[in-house]
Amino acid sequence: MSKRLNELRAARSKLAAEMQSINTVANGAATLEGEAEKRWNEIDKRVTELDAAIDRERRVAELIRNEPANENADERRAVTGFNVATAMLAQCQRMRGEKVSVDDGMEREVSTELRNRAGGVDPAFAGGLIVPMSALRREQRALSYGAGSGSGKGLTAEEYRPDQFIPELQAVSLAGRLGVQFLTDLVGSPLALPKITAGMQLQFVAEGSAFTPAEPTADKVSVSAKIAGAVTSISPILLQQPQAQSIVSNHLLRVAAAGLDRVIFVGGGSNEPSGIWDTLTPSNLGEPTWADVLGLIEGIEIDNVDASTLGFALHPSVKRKLRSTPKVVFGGSPYPDVPFESFIMENANTLADYPALSSTTIPTDGSPITGAGIIAGAFGEVVAGVWESASILLNPYSEADFLRGQIGVRVLMLCDVAVKREEAFRAATITI
Repeated sequence: MSKRLNELRAARSKLAAEMQSINTVANGAATLEGEAEKRWNEIDKRVTELDAAIDRERRVAELIRNEPANENADERRAVTGFNVATAMLAQCQRMRGEKVSVDDGMEREVSTELRNRAGGVDPAFAGGLIVPMSALRREQRALSYGAGSGSGKGLTAEEYRPDQFIPELQAVSLAGRLGVQFLTDLVGSPLALPKITAGMQLQFVAEGSAFTPAEPTADKVSVSAKIAGAVTSISPILLQQPQAQSIVSNHLLRVAAAGLDRVIFVGGGSNEPSGIWDTLTPSNLGEPTWADVLGLIEGIEIDNVDASTLGFALHPSVKRKLRSTPKVVFGGSPYPDVPFESFIMENANTLADYPALSSTTIPTDGSPITGAGIIAGAFGEVVAGVWESASILLNPYSEADFLRGQIGVRVLMLCDVAVKREEAFRAATITI
């Protein structure tokens, strides 16, 4: 949605409120008089003009969204070629008053365009480098590399291999793989997502009888921009390495993906969005049974949620428990006609014929751990709003980083999470 369209809608809403005020003052009179009539006509004319302008803006936005794939090729190439490390190195050198050793013309142009599309500079992002999210999503296949061994290996000169960078261990990202809906290119906050909570019912009447008027019950889900970020430091030598782009962008990707996953599936911390686990009231199933798993699915279907998009997110300990617990038990033993290897979760990727993915993002109970969580649901009923651009700001003047020869880095991101329909999910803890 463009900034212009938001401004037009805001102007129209203001005029509509003024018309409502004039109508209230008229107190049901058949006609308006004097200044009230004059102002009403002026507003009515302006609202008509705004409606036409809004329709044009919508049409332009629709044309842009649906333009052929061969259009805007230059823009796509620019965003695709955005080099995070080059942009960061150039920004740092300018801040230090040094001569810029890299060509960052394209990166500066893309950053400026993204800032303009976002409607200027948000105070929280002032001075930052605006980075397209696509630049943080790239993946680069590592080349095979084997080091020598034996008593003579110490005589071999050490070779720096940034293409073999070993990242930190993070929880497996689940959101995209389970179908969570991501809204990007957002402008303005909060964003209201309308929904119907109770629909109309088809009526049958006798001939000549009247239908009973009924209106659907409407509500909305709001998504408002929340500031998320991380602060770290990096080596200026790293930024000059040939593979710095993949190292820096892949690290930022892992941090962003793990952080978003945590608030999508859990959330509820200080200043955090309320995720699935925090929104629901998880039940305690104790020792898991096949009937328990089917009961989670049943509850979702009874609430008229389309189970064709259903899936499971579970803690790795839950996966272990379900894969080692027999599906059918009678008197402490499996039924004689059921193979012992028939377990509740029969393979690593599905549960009850629905996709099932595990991650340590899903909560656990107790210390030491005595229980772990499982979430069943139609994950398309969760929305993650991302105000598309992330902001990277370098600080070469931090005393602590200066003494260590490092560059301070702050990454900011505007995002939010909302559960569109709680009925689409069931959460539970099982004994492990």
